[in-house]
Order: sequence, then C-alpha cells, then structure tokens
Amino acid sequence: MAKKSNKSRLNRLKRLGTLEFRAVCDGADLDRVLPSLMAYYDFRQGAINQSSPFREDDRKRQFHEALFAAGAPTCHVTLTCLDEVPIAAFFGAVSGRTLHLGMLIHSPMLAEHSPGKLHLLQLAECLLQSGIDTIDLTPGGDAWKERFANAHDEVYELSLFARPFQAWRRDVRTSLESLLKSALVRVSLRPAQLRSMLGRLRRLRPLELVRRLRREVSERRELRIYRIEAEQAKALRRDPRVAVNAIDELVTFEPGEPWQTRQGFLSAALSRIESGERAYTISVDGRLAHSGWLVARQELSRMSEVDQTLRLPADSATLYDFYTDPECRGRGLYGTTIDHMLVDAFADPSLKYAYICVLADNKPSRKVIERAGFQYLGSFHWHRWLGRQRKFADPCFALPAEQDAAT
Repeated sequence: MAKKSNKSRLNRLKRLGTLEFRAVCDGADLDRVLPSLMAYYDFRQGAINQSSPFREDDRKRQFHEALFAAGAPTCHVTLTCLDEVPIAAFFGAVSGRTLHLGMLIHSPMLAEHSPGKLHLLQLAECLLQSGIDTIDLTPGGDAWKERFANAHDEVYELSLFARPFQAWRRDVRTSLESLLKSALVRVSLRPAQLRSMLGRLRRLRPLELVRRLRREVSERRELRIYRIEAEQAKALRRDPRVAVNAIDELVTFEPGEPWQTRQGFLSAALSRIESGERAYTISVDGRLAHSGWLVARQELSRMSEVDQTLRLPADSATLYDFYTDPECRGRGLYGTTIDHMLVDAFADPSLKYAYICVLADNKPSRKVIERAGFQYLGSFHWHRWLGRQRKFADPCFALPAEQDAAT
C-alpha cells in the first residue's frame, strides 16, 4: 500500500465518494450485498471460464449463506464499498492461521482503479492484526495469483480408475488436448475462441450455411452513417425499463441466433465495461430482452462490417451494437433504448453530436433510427468478388487532404 501507484488508485476512488473497507458481521448485511457480488462473480466467470456458478446452481448461494452462518472463525467476508455500494469483496474460509480463498470479487465498472487489488492489499493489513498470517490463494495458474504470491506449494491430484482402459483413455485425451493447445498458440487462437467457433457451427442451420458460402463468392455491403445534434434530442425521454450497466441483467443473456455464444457476449461486455463504455439493457421475465452500447467520447470508430475507420468530432458520442432477443422483437425496445441513451449522452453539455450506423439492407432499424431524429450523412462501402475485396467511402468522409487532391 506504500507504492505510489496504489496510493494514487486509492485516492482516485476516494474522490468518487465515501470509500470504506470493512468486515461483514451479520446475515442482514450479507443479504443486502450478496446479490450484487453474485452478479459480479457470474459475469466475470461467464466471460472468462464459460460458467456462471450462482446462476447455474441455486444451492451455491445457500452454501455460502450457510458457511457465513457458521460464524467466526470459520468464515471471513470483507467488503470495499463506495457510497455504501459494494465494489470489491473477499469471501473465504479460515483454518488455523490461514485464510483460504473462496471468491475475490470486484466491480467491472471501476476496473481502471483496480478495486480487487486494493481490497486484497487492505485485507492483508487487516489480517496481520487478527493473528492470520497466510492467505491461501488456492491452486490454479491465474496470472493475478502469480503477481500476489510470495510462496508456493506443490499440489498433486490423485485419480482412481476402475479399469486400466479408462486411465489410458484419459491419458490419450489429455495428450490430445495438450497438442491442440500448442497448435492454437501457433495460430494465435485461444481455447475459448475455438469453443465459441465450434458452438456457432453446431447451431448453424443448412440454409444459413448456404447463404454464407454464397457471400464468400460475392457480397456487397453499405454501412449508412447517421448523426443527431444535441438540440434535436431535447424532446426525447428516458424510460424506466432501461437500465445502465446492470450486470445482473447482462448475465441473463441467452443466445438467440446461430452466430452467438453466451461466453462471447459476456466476454465482449466485460471488456467494454472495463474500458468505460456503458451498457443499456431491458429485461423481460428475468431474461435479457434488449441491449445496446454507448461510448461517451470517441474520435475513431472501427467499423468491422466494412473494414474501415470513421473519424468523429471530439465532442461526439457513439451508439452501437444493438440486439433484441427474437422473442421480444416488435415491442419497440430498440427505439425506447435509443431515446434513453441520447438523453443520457446529451446530459453532458460538452457533447454536441451522437452517431449511429446501420447496414443499408436493415430497413427496420433504419426506420427506428430516422424516427429518433438522426440524419443520414453518407455511407461506407465494401465489395467482395471471388476473393477480391474493394472498399471505399462517400466523398463527405474523405480527409481534407484527400478532398484537395480529388479537387
């Protein structure tokens, strides 16, 4: 905690509100904070390990509540709160003079301040005063454990098999997995990415496969760029159904299209929230029905649909990557979310413009965008024919030097 970088992070958090590190001492306090901690934990685990433990097993919460009810010194729970809202926590079990890691949890919205790291450092200082001299980070090759640990134990796992053939089959599978991981490293592909690709292939319908093959031969894309000014958005209103950065809603996402995977969605969401982007969501019957993303300030927007970059004025916001669950389409959720996002964006008086883009063949989305008040500026184009690609933009998007050359 004496390091300058850690002091700086701590001071930045304190400037955001009242910062408090404390132990959870009673069941009522745990009941109040546990839903948020469960959502944070499931969100990160779903993004990284393709698993959301609390969401997948109701007994997981019951187990932790029972462990806490057993009382000290069996269970040890600490929180870091910002204005009474939990932003980091450690849930563990005590044996002798050792605290064993159960969960280290932190809010993705404050990732730039490293609340999980600061919590663990403050926990260490607190434990020294209580007679616990060791934090057991538990087995595993997680990078953050390597950064914190100052000692290691070797841990062996014993597997018993009823028949020699079962052991042989396990060894063969392990060898093949090792070879596959090595091959993936050579082509810069992570195992999670491979699982995501295989998941999409399994859900791919024959008709969609034919369409994709046809697009590999010949395809044209036009991405239309729209803009709205702050003055034009004054008549829009927020909607109480729309939530901002609601982690508990994001973790309820279920794939509704062949190209989607749950881990892919959560992984992208985690990365975006940690980088400061805002998620806008609407839930219906306990399931994520609609989502969209807002970047408050963006000067360069990479448009993967046409493999080009859009340059934006410095005082601009960007709305992108909207998705509505197939079962909830036709309810006006897209337009409702756009209106809410624009009101939020222009609440900052220094922002003058908001941009949104849509493929030209998506006529329903174009209608919603134009109804919200966006004005069409121009398009970016991408063509493919027999493996050859061509991309270009309308003249209004050319840089000044390029315009002079064209003149």
